Amino acid sequence: MKSTEFAFLASLDPATMPAMSQPARKRRGPITLFCESRLFRWTAIAVALLPVLYVAGFGPACWLASADKMTPPVGRAMCRVYDPLLKHVLLSDDASWSVRALYWWSSVGSADGDVYDLSCYAE
Repeated sequence: MKSTEFAFLASLDPATMPAMSQPARKRRGPITLFCESRLFRWTAIAVALLPVLYVAGFGPACWLASADKMTPPVGRAMCRVYDPLLKHVLLSDDASWSVRALYWWSSVGSADGDVYDLSCYAE
């Protein structure tokens, strides 16, 4: 073999070349983060479930208010928290599926079988 065939190897600096023992850099996208990071996974699950839990808590809040089991400070807090849903159910003119579903959910466990207006706690 001629010595000129491997002359390019002399020009390579070993300090700048990656070693074989160093792992390759991984790409970090949302799917990779979801699979590898426990914190990212639980954060994504919590963010996805918060709207569901918000709507699910609307019914029990109305049930407790209709049975007069809320103190005025708790009632005012519930009124502030669920004000968008209350306005949607009580002030909406249309009979969309969301109004019917929220009306049903809020009246299932109420004492009088109707949506209880939490706005009576508002000052």
